[in-house]
Amino acid sequence: MAIVTNGTADNQLGKIQQTGLVDAVDAYALSGIEGVRKPDRRLFEIAAKRCDMALDAGGWIIRDNLVADV
Repeated sequence: MAIVTNGTADNQLGKIQQTGLVDAVDAYALSGIEGVRKPDRRLFEIAAKRCDMALDAGGWIIRDNLVADV
């Protein structure tokens, strides 16, 4: 399981750490660190690779913004 999110690195990483999600997921890809933003496929590919997976293997996405998350 991975978190893929837009936003500044400090802000988003802080949220992931403070909520305890950093220990609950296998990986994360933050646009502020990776230099690409959703919906760019590359950000999702980074997260999948960190989980030793490929996007073509399938999966689920939980989103809150139809335009930015698809």
